[in-house]
Amino acid sequence: MMFLAMVSETAALRPTPATTASITGQRLSQLGFGLIVFSLMIDWSLLHAWSIANKGFYASDWLTSYQAAERVRAGSTPYGQAGAFLSAPTFLLLVRSMLFLGYPASRWLWSMASAVMLVGAGGLTVASLVPRPTGVPFIRGAILILAFTPTILLIPTSANTTAEVVLGYALALWCFTRNYEARGGAALALTVLIKPHLAILIFPLLVYKRRWRAARAYAGSVAAAGLLALAVLGPGAFGGFFRILNSTESGANSLSLWVKDIPGLHAMFLQIWPGSALASGVAYGLSGLLLLGLAWYWRGPWLSGQPQFLAGWAMLPLVDLLVVPYAHTDDLVLLIIPAIVLCGFLANPITRPGMRRWILPILLALYLSPTLVAYFRLHFVAPAMLAALVVLWWLAPPVQPGSPPAYARSGSSV
Repeated sequence: MMFLAMVSETAALRPTPATTASITGQRLSQLGFGLIVFSLMIDWSLLHAWSIANKGFYASDWLTSYQAAERVRAGSTPYGQAGAFLSAPTFLLLVRSMLFLGYPASRWLWSMASAVMLVGAGGLTVASLVPRPTGVPFIRGAILILAFTPTILLIPTSANTTAEVVLGYALALWCFTRNYEARGGAALALTVLIKPHLAILIFPLLVYKRRWRAARAYAGSVAAAGLLALAVLGPGAFGGFFRILNSTESGANSLSLWVKDIPGLHAMFLQIWPGSALASGVAYGLSGLLLLGLAWYWRGPWLSGQPQFLAGWAMLPLVDLLVVPYAHTDDLVLLIIPAIVLCGFLANPITRPGMRRWILPILLALYLSPTLVAYFRLHFVAPAMLAALVVLWWLAPPVQPGSPPAYARSGSSV
């Protein structure tokens, strides 16, 4: 993953003796290489198990999207039973335009595009923290992103659609750190046009922080795409989408497979206490506390490019994954963004030494816990995400009055 590669590339920035920096860089480089080898072994095992279980190329999430687009072409509803096709109607426009390629070619094309989007999102996030790494560190980081267990589940096994959501978060961060607020708002539209449940905090945050230019660009982009989808697909598609969301949320309380796969607090509590209404209520209560805590963190000024802003932005996908009751394991590719931000703090000289000792274990937990979930079907990743939230909360120092943005480039809002 690019966040570990970035550390070894920027170790020289730390105000430490050369020998210590060299030893740290060597250890991180060895760790990154070990994670690559480990990940590739795990990925081969996952792909082998998937090919045996599904017996062929045609069992995938892309197939459900492709068949939904075929139903649209035939004039029928694209939404069927719960769990069949869950992406927003706007995504159907893209899939509908790819039907002429046939299923195999369209799946390969979307898988390659997803890989490019994930690696590109990593690069954009890194570019928001420090100069983009080049050469061997960049290649190592790209391999770690592509060998991440959720990435393998997302791309070769299912051809899912979350990569565009990750790109939207990362592109918006890149724009905001350069004060391109309208562009950042438009970029965030990529998140809600595919999987709205992975972007529930975006528009409320823009309104809460009174970023009206970004909010208008976001709302305008979403409205334009929605009206286009409404004109092409008709109102029945949108009605079916909201009905399937309601059915899916209900299934998250009862389907044992989903309880094992969903990474949030709700599924974790129901796995420990199956069918317990009390456990479900406690999970929703804790989710509400997380949302209140996030609002409290963002109560200060909007300092795009400052460490406080970067830490707060990294919290958004973490909190979303924890509180939404029907995200899935392959949606954990969103962890690429908080992991890279954590790595930026590890390499940043302003980070308190007492906090640095917690960052590397959190990075390892974020990288390895989805693998444990895939094999043991237990909620190892939820505690890792909660720990990452705590560390991000305490990493950024208090804002000094009149301090300029630490990372933002010069330029006016557009």
